[in-house]
Amino acid sequence: MFEKLTDKFNESMYILKFAGFGVKELLSSMYSDLRALTKNPHFKLIHVRRDLLDNTKVEMQLVTPVNSWMMRRRLEMTEYYCVSHLWGDPSEWETWTDHGILGEDGQTPVSVRIRPDKKQKLLGLLAEKGGYWWVDIFCAQQATPLEIMGKIYGLSRRTYCLLDCEPRSIKTLVDAEFSETMKKKFADAQEALIDGYLAQVDGHEDDETVDWEDVVEDTVGWWYREDKTSGSGDDEAETAAAAAAAAVTTVSDVLGALCSLFRSEWFTRVWTLQEVVLPTQVSFLAESGDCYEALDRDTDMVNIVHVCHAIVQEANLKLTAVNKRAKMTADKLYLMLRIQGSMQEDLLITYAMQKDFLLDAYPRLIRTLALERRRCLDPRDYVYGVAGVLCIDVPKLEDPCEVWNAFLDALHERSPRITLPRNVDLQEATCLSEVFGHFDLDELKKLDNLGDD
Repeated sequence: MFEKLTDKFNESMYILKFAGFGVKELLSSMYSDLRALTKNPHFKLIHVRRDLLDNTKVEMQLVTPVNSWMMRRRLEMTEYYCVSHLWGDPSEWETWTDHGILGEDGQTPVSVRIRPDKKQKLLGLLAEKGGYWWVDIFCAQQATPLEIMGKIYGLSRRTYCLLDCEPRSIKTLVDAEFSETMKKKFADAQEALIDGYLAQVDGHEDDETVDWEDVVEDTVGWWYREDKTSGSGDDEAETAAAAAAAAVTTVSDVLGALCSLFRSEWFTRVWTLQEVVLPTQVSFLAESGDCYEALDRDTDMVNIVHVCHAIVQEANLKLTAVNKRAKMTADKLYLMLRIQGSMQEDLLITYAMQKDFLLDAYPRLIRTLALERRRCLDPRDYVYGVAGVLCIDVPKLEDPCEVWNAFLDALHERSPRITLPRNVDLQEATCLSEVFGHFDLDELKKLDNLGDD
C-alpha cells in the first residue's frame, strides 16, 4: 500500500499539470472561491500590522472583509494564514482578554476561552508573520456556517498546526532533516537497537518493563566494548565504533522526538483532519516554547514516512522471527507503525482531494476515512468534522440521526453509485472508522478502480 500511495501522491501534481485542463481550472476555481469567501459576512479575520511610527509595536484587530472593498482586493493578492490547534478539555480553558486583539470596534479586546499552554506561541506567530489570520477561537462565531469551514482552510496561503508535543521535538526533527545521511544512520543503528532490545526482553516476564533508554545505553556501550576487546588497536575500527555509537544516540533522539510528536492529541481529533489535508501548504510547530522552526507536511513529513516505513518493515520481520512477544512492545517501533499509518491516511486524502477535480474521488475518500481512528466529543462532528474534506454541505441539525441522513442525501447527489448505509448510530461510534466502516468497502474499492480506469 505504501508504495502505491507514494506513487499516487507524487503523480497527483503531474495529473493536474498535464491532464489538459487541470492547473488552469484549478487556479480559476480557487480564485473564484476566494472572492466568494471574502464576500461572505460570516468570514472574519485578524489583521496584524506593525505600527507606522513604532515598528516594535504590533496592532491586531478583528475585521470582516465584506465591509471593505480594498481589504478584499488585498486578500486576493496576499491571501491569509490559518492556525490549527487542539482545543483540549474544557476544564483546562481559561478566559483570555490580554492578548491585544481588538474587536471590530477597534476599542474592546475580544474575550475568548483557551488552554494557556499555547497563548505565547499563538501571539508570537501572528506578530512574526503579520498580515491576515483566521484563528477559530477569535474568528468563528455561533452563526458561522459549517459549509465555509473547509473553504477557509483550503484557500489559505498556509496553515500552521500547533501540536501539543514536547517543544524540543520539532527542533530535533528539523535538524535531522531526514536526508540520505540520516537514513544511513537509521540503517547503521537499526540491527544493534533491535538486538539490544531483545536482550533486554530476555528474562523479563512483562515486556512493558523494558526501558528503551537502557537499550540505547547498553547498545552504545556494547559497540565501544566490542572495539576495545578486539585488541586490534585499529584507529579506523575505533572511529567506526564511535560513529556507530553516535548513530544509535542520534537515532534514539530522533525516535524520541517522533514518539512525542505523534503522541500529540492533535492527531487524534476529527476536526484537525481537514485542517491538515485541505490547505495547499501546512507547517507543524510545537504549541509551547520559543522555537518557531517548523516541519513541512509535503517534504519533512513525507520523508519521515519513507524512513520509518523502511525501518518498520525490516524490524518487524526480525522481531517476529526472534520473539513474537517483542513485536509491538518497543515504544519507538510502535510509534513508527502509527506514524506510517497516520500519515498514509492523511496524504491519501490530500491526493484524493486534488484528484477530485478530474474524477469521482468519493470511493477513495470514504475508504480512507474508514481507516481513521480520529475521535470527537459531539457525535455530530463525525459528519461536520469531515464535511469540508468531502466538499459536502450539511445543514446544522440537533439530532445526530438527522445529521447522518442529511449527509447521505448530499453524498448521493454527488456520487449516486455508492450504496448508502442508513442504519448508523453516530452516538455509538468512538472514532471515524466506526462510522465510515459501515459503507460497503468492497463496493467502494471496485468503484475506485473503475474511476482510475
